[in-house]
Amino acid sequence: MENVRIAAVQAAPVYLDLEKSLQRAADLTAEGAGRGARLVAFGETWLPGYPMWLDACRDVLFDIDWQGFRQLREALPRDVVGVFLRTPTLADLRRRLITRGDDEETVERRMAEARSELDHQQEFDFIVENSDFDAALADLRAILRASRLAAYRQTGIEPA
Repeated sequence: MENVRIAAVQAAPVYLDLEKSLQRAADLTAEGAGRGARLVAFGETWLPGYPMWLDACRDVLFDIDWQGFRQLREALPRDVVGVFLRTPTLADLRRRLITRGDDEETVERRMAEARSELDHQQEFDFIVENSDFDAALADLRAILRASRLAAYRQTGIEPA
């Protein structure tokens, strides 16, 4: 498997100062790109400056729930590609949570959240099953490549 460079960023906004928030998000994106990241991933469900990254031709990955996805899709309908990443079965998810050492209360809470999330998977553009890491990564790469090649995203193309 080839190396994948991803910058995982924790970038909470600077409250009450939009300019500083936008600058911080842009700086973190530039820093990740400067270190060779091909994809910049933000774990926050809300981050300012997203249109700025689109103008800079950056791919931005948000790890968000279906409500966050709806908000992004509503704000930027042509720029958001929704990918629902799921385990093969709920039993597999339970096994993964237990294996990583989550207590029973956490497992039950996460299982309830997963059931709710699964009710909304059809709202996304793609569904990727994460039963094999390499296969799921290949699927995500294919989605990213196809999304970049969408006709409406092409600019400056001369007629043949």
